[in-house]
Amino acid sequence: MDAGEEPARPPGWDGWWLAGALLCALASAATFASSFLTLFATQALSVTGWESRPASAGVVRNGYPLAVAGALLAIAALFAVITAARLLPDGVALLTTALAAAFLAGVLVTIGAQAAHATPGAGFWLALAAAVSSLAAAAPAALPRRSPY
Repeated sequence: MDAGEEPARPPGWDGWWLAGALLCALASAATFASSFLTLFATQALSVTGWESRPASAGVVRNGYPLAVAGALLAIAALFAVITAARLLPDGVALLTTALAAAFLAGVLVTIGAQAAHATPGAGFWLALAAAVSSLAAAAPAALPRRSPY
């Protein structure tokens, strides 16, 4: 190997990156599921990501941004698996996971602002758990790569 040449990437899968990919996939599934559960409720109104009961014209549909966040997390999980196989540069999985986690956190802040005087429902708590999981999924991507040997 010459002095200016970079060392070849060792073959094999990185277990930490696979753990991050699994956390991303779980966060994606939880985010999609949370849009169908009650996000918040008052005495007169129960709101999911797609509808409100009883029907109210003044309620924002949070299902679309939750679906986008779930899709971003699924893409991040895919990139983390590909990175675990050492086929992509390390920064790709970290960047996509961090962007997806930040987008989901922003969606949760928006939902929280809508529900300032309401009781959070199971969908909100599930989306919050997904956000924590997505942040934890970024941790293996930020760690230095371990050698498979």
